[in-house]
Amino acid sequence: MKLLILSVEEQPEIERLKEEAKKSGHGVEVKSPEKSTERVLPSFTHVLVRAVKGAGEAAKEIAMKARSLGLRVVDERLATGKGFNKAAIYSILKKNGFSVPETIAFEEKNFPAIRKFQGKEVIIKDVKGKRGQDVFKVNKTELEVFYQRLDKSKKYLAQEFLRIDKELRVLVVGTKVVGGFSKQSSNWKKNIAAGATPVKEQLSVEIKNASVKAASITKTEIAGIDLALVGGKIFVLEVNRAPGFIGFEKATGKNAAKEIIQYVASK
Repeated sequence: MKLLILSVEEQPEIERLKEEAKKSGHGVEVKSPEKSTERVLPSFTHVLVRAVKGAGEAAKEIAMKARSLGLRVVDERLATGKGFNKAAIYSILKKNGFSVPETIAFEEKNFPAIRKFQGKEVIIKDVKGKRGQDVFKVNKTELEVFYQRLDKSKKYLAQEFLRIDKELRVLVVGTKVVGGFSKQSSNWKKNIAAGATPVKEQLSVEIKNASVKAASITKTEIAGIDLALVGGKIFVLEVNRAPGFIGFEKATGKNAAKEIIQYVASK
């Protein structure tokens, strides 16, 4: 395999992927998703799309071009021109019977729609945010005031705030559950990138099946599934397309990078 990794960031995950690819005898290069990148596609056999925030459309075009040239692309949904945003993901999950937090997509022109949350604690997310960035909890009486501080050029999600008993991250590669951990934090924001501590968990069959199904119906080949246990009920909080896995590897002892490289090479 000659692997091209598309990324706009220098991540420790990228270094781990390169390390495992080279151990297995694969060639690997990392490039940003720019128009000029299309010219080097014939030099590769596989493309893995990682962190492309701010360059999503360019990455999608490269993925589509790569597929037309016969290269194997992960995630396949990008290569077919389908780049689901967070609002679309929640809609797909809900239509397929998953419990998800009540969610409204909004921007400046339809801000009044989120007034239904007035009097409740609510989570506001940038639809393009990741790793806990641009995620805010707004108290019951502050919604209108908080809105005035938001960047009106962006799109957001408003979500009901859940009283979570336990939050889990499950890594799914293809149809395989690699492992999972709970997120321990004194803060309501339980992202590992934001300082939460990962603790290895023994996953139930129900949790594993829910995670694989969530990844499958959203066509996410390498998925970090965030689940919340609320009063014995399983909620899907996020389906992350390019999940961080350094904390996962440390907490579980599982070689996530190797699993990803093996999966990509098998396509």
